Amino acid sequence: MSDPGTGPHCVVANRKGAAEIAVGLPAVWQAAQRLSSRRIDVLDPALLEALAPGPADA
Repeated sequence: MSDPGTGPHCVVANRKGAAEIAVGLPAVWQAAQRLSSRRIDVLDPALLEALAPGPADA
């Protein structure tokens, strides 16, 4: 995911180069689901841990 800082939107992309613009958090998850080959569970503990800010992000 990328946030260009030019408005209330994010660019969600996969490793194959496909990308979508998402406005708002629900749209981010919807875009991620469309771009993924697997089902995304937004409450999956492993996913939440991977998305959590680390010491460098704090």
